[in-house]
Amino acid sequence: MTTKTRIHAWGASRLVIIGIAATLAGLTALGSTPAGAAPGPVSLGVGVGSPTGLSLGVKASHRSAFEAALGVDTFDNRGGYLHLVYKRELVRLSSGPTARIPMYVGVGGYIFDVDRGFDNDLDIGVRVPLGVNFDFVRSPIQLFVEGALGIDVIGTGERDRRDVWFGLYAGIRFWL
Repeated sequence: MTTKTRIHAWGASRLVIIGIAATLAGLTALGSTPAGAAPGPVSLGVGVGSPTGLSLGVKASHRSAFEAALGVDTFDNRGGYLHLVYKRELVRLSSGPTARIPMYVGVGGYIFDVDRGFDNDLDIGVRVPLGVNFDFVRSPIQLFVEGALGIDVIGTGERDRRDVWFGLYAGIRFWL
């Protein structure tokens, strides 16, 4: 790895860290819901893993949602990453007075860019996550953890090809 590449990677990582800190600060200020009020259908937060960056959730129904994430792939430490997934609850593992814990499966797509420029060297594929949400009843907070299977469908440019991969993703979202 050349010095120029290391500096470029550190600069992108620094931007992600600053973005995560700013998002958490803003969400802490905006995310408080009055007692007894239901949170809105949109959530915003941060995730760590594949990708590390911003996470956006939108409820489609009582048991389904869309989720988008934008960030860098920290496991490969080399590329920009974007995904959009539709998730559906499989089973509710727990439902009590303080938290609901649904297990979900999803399907969607992703774009992975080796050089973080989203211009060439792209992998475009299918993403299938299986995960668990921790939805707190008395606060507008959701914790999540998932494993996802990725299958490259289209690859462009010169790069080392990953046909099938597995990634971990966990984080926190605040319902707005």
